[in-house]
Amino acid sequence: MKQRIATYFIKGALQGIMAFLSALIGQGFLNVIMMNSKRHKPSLLKTAAL
Repeated sequence: MKQRIATYFIKGALQGIMAFLSALIGQGFLNVIMMNSKRHKPSLLKTAAL
């Protein structure tokens, strides 16, 4: 019985670690996309001056 509880604990810990790492990778990817879109988007003041 103790081995089964330990197995569930280890599986849960591994799932938590993988979820955390994938969230970090996904957030970093979205940050890169947002920075690129802000860099290429014309600002409101420049378009109003035209």
